[in-house]
Amino acid sequence: MMKDKFGGDREIYGFMLMTTDHLTSELMMASVNYEKEGQAYSQSYLLTTEILNDEKKSAFKNRSDKQIKVSDIDIDLISQKYAESVKLIDEQGEMEDYTLHEWTSKMNKKGKLESSFSVEATKKGEGIDVEGRNLVTNYYEFKFEVDGDGNLEVKE
Repeated sequence: MMKDKFGGDREIYGFMLMTTDHLTSELMMASVNYEKEGQAYSQSYLLTTEILNDEKKSAFKNRSDKQIKVSDIDIDLISQKYAESVKLIDEQGEMEDYTLHEWTSKMNKKGKLESSFSVEATKKGEGIDVEGRNLVTNYYEFKFEVDGDGNLEVKE
């Protein structure tokens, strides 16, 4: 989808993927950050409405002189690191129903992608509560980072 919407040859220095809501894996948006003619830009694609927004100038500055082609992004890394993070959370044995909520990657000063992401889960035995007319589900957020070498780190 990113190759199709943003172009596989587009060079970027960061991207973000986000779901439609908490505790769901339905992708809502993908956005990219890139440099063109010395100016920082961003562009996003909304999957829910299938709208590719116009590029806009961005205040975000690239921390690296390097960019990566959209076609060269290792998308499999996302599922691998998600699986690793679920294993770490699952060691406690009290969570279930894991979902990847947000993934952000940016080039570091060495020209490697660093990523941060959040995994949401519910606690075993906690059900859905009714508060007035609302159904309420408690969820717990776990934050992780992946360094430029692919090492996973838990963030507090």
